[in-house]
Amino acid sequence: MVNNDSNTVMAGLYVEHLKNWLDVFSIDQMHVMEGMELIRQPYREIKKVEAFLELPNVLRESNFYLNQTRGFYCPRPFYSRQPECLSDAKGVPHPKLRPEAQKLIYDFYRPYNEKLFQIIGKRFHWEPEEESE
Repeated sequence: MVNNDSNTVMAGLYVEHLKNWLDVFSIDQMHVMEGMELIRQPYREIKKVEAFLELPNVLRESNFYLNQTRGFYCPRPFYSRQPECLSDAKGVPHPKLRPEAQKLIYDFYRPYNEKLFQIIGKRFHWEPEEESE
């Protein structure tokens, strides 16, 4: 059973947080992105934000440096040639969940995520990974 009184569980109810913002802003005033896409392709995702906000195109791919050791991109500010990477405490692998636990969590969040996808008009990959045999 998922403890839906837990702050950790409540933090993952993105649609509930979005509803609060929708009291103030319309959905077309919001840009929603998938966090993993920002991690995997920060330049592409930030360019989408620039376009959404109708900002001048100032960022270049050179503003992002791929740290080969850690496998993450680091921003390279305009004022420096050196990238500013997150601390070594960031980007550590998460523990692997048992398939039963993954299914329990997936089933709990499914109706909330489906409502979120309906409101924002796009889907994100959130299904549990299939176990390879």
